[in-house]
Amino acid sequence: MPTTTDAPKVFISYSWNPPQHKERVIELAKRLSNDGVHVILDVWDLAPGQDKHSFMEQTVTNPDIKKVLLICNKSYKDKADGRQGGVGTESLIMSKEVYAKADQTKFIPLVFEADEQGEPCVPTFIHSRIFFDLRETEEYEDNYEQLIRNIFDKPIHARPPLGMRPSYLEVETPSTLPTAHRVAAIKRAFLDERRNAPLLVKQYYNAFLEALKGFEPQPEEFTADNFIELTLNKIEQSKPLRDDFVLFLDTYLDTAPEFDQEALQDFLAELVLYLNAKAIQGFNQDRINSLQFDYLRFFVYELFLYFIAILLKREKFQILAGILNDSFVVIQEQERADARVEDFRVFSSYNATLNKHQNEKFKMNRVSVVGDNINKRASNRYTFDELKQADIILHHLSELEGFIPLASSRRLWRPETAAYNTYTLPIFAKMVSLRYFDKIKVLFNVQTKEELVNLIRTIESDHHVQLWHRSDYYMNREIPLLSRAIDLDKIATLK
Repeated sequence: MPTTTDAPKVFISYSWNPPQHKERVIELAKRLSNDGVHVILDVWDLAPGQDKHSFMEQTVTNPDIKKVLLICNKSYKDKADGRQGGVGTESLIMSKEVYAKADQTKFIPLVFEADEQGEPCVPTFIHSRIFFDLRETEEYEDNYEQLIRNIFDKPIHARPPLGMRPSYLEVETPSTLPTAHRVAAIKRAFLDERRNAPLLVKQYYNAFLEALKGFEPQPEEFTADNFIELTLNKIEQSKPLRDDFVLFLDTYLDTAPEFDQEALQDFLAELVLYLNAKAIQGFNQDRINSLQFDYLRFFVYELFLYFIAILLKREKFQILAGILNDSFVVIQEQERADARVEDFRVFSSYNATLNKHQNEKFKMNRVSVVGDNINKRASNRYTFDELKQADIILHHLSELEGFIPLASSRRLWRPETAAYNTYTLPIFAKMVSLRYFDKIKVLFNVQTKEELVNLIRTIESDHHVQLWHRSDYYMNREIPLLSRAIDLDKIATLK
């Protein structure tokens, strides 16, 4: 219960006429006091012999007085407007305060009476002020509560705390991109449960592919003298599109009641077809014509890392397993009858412009210039460590016999970011939890801990896998074997 020293102080200005009105004012003052308000009232605080005008002036202008409650009835209005008696004196003092400080909320009219036309009896100098209606009506209790809340600064409709600005504002998506503003529309559609929301998602995929095609260079642009610079420029120009896709996927996962796996896989299939037609088919790392789409190689590799990092962080392992198990049919343009089947490893291919030509021309002596760029370009939404973890996990999953359709070819996922030392993989470390293992085991295509342990030991006994992990490609920075990244003895031991 507040004391008189910490309770909010209010001064009540009122007319003594008629007598029953004065009694109502005193009853209000008593109730306010019972509710923790320190009320200054003449009948309680004006001592005999004290100058009442001085008392009123000191009270009204006292900064310790939080509120001045003006009890408005017909008598109070008439005396204030006519500057009569004590009310007239108070109104003169208060009007100076009100007009001098037009934005202040210290003076609050409380309406006790209306005139013959039903209009509140409020003095002219505060006529435009918002008032509390305390006439004896059914709304009295609600209005009294609002008054108390006002005095204690506890409104019913309080201003909500200031949050973070919308994440889509962080994405610098040029308005000329076909994807511009589509994410916000998708979010609204799912939140409003509109039937066209899934269609908007498919339209986004199509718009994204069109936007990506918009970065295609003209063959005559690339020369032996400028192809490195132009590749780097294309990579930088495509960054807003990457960030827009990250925002799209985050928004989609946040708002959609169901995730359309088939639509996503169709989108990735189209992306693979475009990648193959432009950057893979007939590739020669020493021909300028082949190198002009190395920006695309970089883009899809980086984009796929973000895609995997998002799903891993959100523990969307079922969606992720579906993508990693998917096959993409690619038909060679010159041999349309001869189809080739690819899997997720198609998104990881050697980038000669960065890792070879730029590295050699500028004597950079870098393990992976691609990895350097991914590190430098890491977004605010997902860290480089999260991308690196996704990269190495993709490498390990590409090792697993029977999991990947083309595992026998031994074309492993090349984790460019592994050029940076990796000491732990948090996602694998969490597999000590039985609950977590039951969720993530779908990635390894196993049902039990024993199946996974046997699978890992079989894979690591393979001569080709051992050679990869001892490769000097990463200058002796070994990618940790799965048996080191995962403590096999502790898998699913904690409930």
